[in-house]
Amino acid sequence: MLILASSSPRRREILRSMGIPFRVVEPDVREVIYPDPARTVVENATNKALSVQDRYPDLPVLASDTVVFLDEILPKPSGPEDAFVMLRKLSGRSHLVFTGTVLIHGNRRYRHLDFSRVFFYPMSDEEIEWYVGTGEPMDKAGAYAVQGLGARFIRKVEGDFFTVVGLSPAVVYRLLGEADLMGLISD
Repeated sequence: MLILASSSPRRREILRSMGIPFRVVEPDVREVIYPDPARTVVENATNKALSVQDRYPDLPVLASDTVVFLDEILPKPSGPEDAFVMLRKLSGRSHLVFTGTVLIHGNRRYRHLDFSRVFFYPMSDEEIEWYVGTGEPMDKAGAYAVQGLGARFIRKVEGDFFTVVGLSPAVVYRLLGEADLMGLISD
């Protein structure tokens, strides 16, 4: 069994779709933001995994962290006004999404960093207000969900779509292989 150090329903869905037996344990860490998005996601994912590994030292622990970067890291919005400002900034532009994924098993750590470029269509203030009003942007980095209602505003994604969602099945597969844990994947 794998321990998923995350409260994200999207990450749960991805592991379920891979046929991996897992248990969710929410990490007890405060996320940090550095000017460097790559450092931010790798350190946050590592800290999440370590906080859970302390409670389950014999089981492999998987954690992931994702940030949206456009001139600066755009975190989860603090409220509807903040979400509106973020979406207006993203409108008609491209930005990068970084995801760091860490698998810890025993005293071994396996890390992966990836990024994808997301291109937004221009959005009117009315469209942004509607989207913010749905509530979807409120718990999402950068105030949007590429796999949800926000998909209607995405022109294209260059790179791994799942990097933008927050956990890539291909990355999980490769990390399990590196850790010699392929037996976790059911047929």
